Amino acid sequence: MQKPLPHSPEAERAVLGALLLEPERVGRLADRLRPEDFHVVQHQHIYRGVLAVAAEGGTPEPLAVMAWLRQAGLLEDVGGLGALAELEDLTLATERVGEWTGIVVDRSARRRLIEAAGEAIREGASSAAPMAEILAHLSGEILALETRLSSGSGGEALGDILQGDEAKANPSRAGWGWSFADRLTVGFAEGTLTFLAGQAKMGKSAAAASIIRWNARHGRRVLLRSVEEFKRPWGRRLLAQEAKVSLHRLIESKGRIRAGGLHPDEAGRVAVAEAAMAEWRVVVVDSAPNARGVAAPDTPEGIVATVLAEHEREPLDLAVVDHLQDVRGDDGWEGIIKAAKVLRTVARHGVPVLVLSQISPKVEARAQKFSPKSERADWLNALRPTLTDLGGAARLDSIADVVGAVFRPDFFLPDGAVPDGKAELLIRANRYGPTNKIVPLRFDPESTSFEGS
Repeated sequence: MQKPLPHSPEAERAVLGALLLEPERVGRLADRLRPEDFHVVQHQHIYRGVLAVAAEGGTPEPLAVMAWLRQAGLLEDVGGLGALAELEDLTLATERVGEWTGIVVDRSARRRLIEAAGEAIREGASSAAPMAEILAHLSGEILALETRLSSGSGGEALGDILQGDEAKANPSRAGWGWSFADRLTVGFAEGTLTFLAGQAKMGKSAAAASIIRWNARHGRRVLLRSVEEFKRPWGRRLLAQEAKVSLHRLIESKGRIRAGGLHPDEAGRVAVAEAAMAEWRVVVVDSAPNARGVAAPDTPEGIVATVLAEHEREPLDLAVVDHLQDVRGDDGWEGIIKAAKVLRTVARHGVPVLVLSQISPKVEARAQKFSPKSERADWLNALRPTLTDLGGAARLDSIADVVGAVFRPDFFLPDGAVPDGKAELLIRANRYGPTNKIVPLRFDPESTSFEGS
């Protein structure tokens, strides 16, 4: 079976939906976008109708475009009024019209390159045309594509950049799920790179699971790229949090949930949670060989390829990578800096990325001079991780948009002490707001979930 030419029906529909909802955008996109850039023929017809109505001095709203299509004898070919109504329902398309347009133009350029290369191959095989002419024609096509892409995707009108930048513009943005944290930062807005740090066993993965669970429950599509753990442990962690049951008991049940491995009340909650989670749009990719068909999947480049391939299949609202130390290679902190820069390329494709990172164990050594029984405030301040505990923090700070750290005072209590369940998210770097802020959380050691206000 021949592989289809590159195209994105979703992006094409999104662009048309944005133009029908906000016709004033047509003038700004007309120079960048051509009818032949749409791969779907019906979409070409609709866009021609939009341009034609605008060229005649009208407003290319759905009824006007429908009238033009009817007069041109194309209305039934595009699917009738119902097709336009479906496009008009894409209310979120206007928020990312620049990104969708870029995708349509990119796929169009790729198709043209394939056609030009195929033509050059056929001419070369025939031996009829001079080689110099074949190369000159192919070089001309490539130069034209380079010129168009550099002029079409390198800039965007300020009106388009700021369009929809008001607070209500992105109600579906991925977030921490802890309202104070989302107010301090921008949540996980498109194009952002966030680090979530913490000591070993502090609860980074549990916090990430809580974040994933909140976004999944609100309809976000999330990709978890786990380098440290396989899929099943992550599935159990999410299930324990959603069902509010003991993660330990869930693991100990070893699949015997309905055969006595859990208390009947717990088993009932697990069944309800499983039904709810079946509707979640969460994809977990672990370190299995050739994960998602990507060679060397655990390298930074392999992780980027995996995330972008999944984003191409269906747009992602958030990508979570667990965790940075396992993708750094053998170059120590230099490897971590390199890995962070590579992962930043995912964010540049519009996918917000949350990366888990381990911090130096020197925090405990720093706090040894304090006793929890003496000055608790001094003890806690000594234990709370800072940017310098990340190692190479100054450079990571320049790469990431937000750096947060999970902190649980109970983690350091001596044996026999009664934990109080208090936890914190420390905002240590924040490109969008104040730094060194503490977001109060609560940690449930049974389900290993983090909750906030």
